[in-house]
Amino acid sequence: MAKYQLKLKSPKSSQSSKKSKKISKSQPTTASTLGEKKAPLSKSKASKKKPTITKTVVIYKNQSDMMIEQDKDWKKKGFATKAIRAGQNPDPIHGGVIPAMDLSSTFQQFYPGEHSGFDYTRCGNPTVMNLQRNLCAMEGGNYALACNAGLAAVISVLSLLGPDDHLLCIDDVYGGTQRYLRDVFGPQTNIAFDMIDMQDVKFVRKNIKKNTKIIWIEAPTNPTMKYPDI
Repeated sequence: MAKYQLKLKSPKSSQSSKKSKKISKSQPTTASTLGEKKAPLSKSKASKKKPTITKTVVIYKNQSDMMIEQDKDWKKKGFATKAIRAGQNPDPIHGGVIPAMDLSSTFQQFYPGEHSGFDYTRCGNPTVMNLQRNLCAMEGGNYALACNAGLAAVISVLSLLGPDDHLLCIDDVYGGTQRYLRDVFGPQTNIAFDMIDMQDVKFVRKNIKKNTKIIWIEAPTNPTMKYPDI
């Protein structure tokens, strides 16, 4: 994590600069008048000067640090506050209260592999991060991952399983997920999985093994409209 400070100063107007150079016609333009030192400003005049505004912009080397650091203050807030405010922080420089949509495909790297949390938009961008942070806060988790398709999310979750793990899945799972499990996931990983009717909670408990790491439930199912007790 690195911090950068930006100092924003209001430029002097052209009129004030002209006035400071202007010499009264009633005064003689002598060398002594031009070289005369001005008296220091009184406290009342000095206080009228516009203060310098300093803003600190924090950047992160990776997105996981970004999510944890920025969302740790939301855990104590209510659901309504999280739904409206989490992931919607004002712009740190200009102060816009609605996050701007980032349309960049690539992001600046200080040198290869060193960037401010984003390198290529397929791996994440500020707009997607705002959504992920919002979902994470509402669900009370530490991380959230937004995918561009349902099967992309399915494959991402199943990738958490190891070779000795077991998956317990509802029998009427989405057709694309079912085909992936039977034709790709099972044959290529050799990870054991069972597909059962989950409308009876006691039957589900009987099928949970010591190495069961994920219980996959969809409710209601499509097309038979099974509704297991989540």
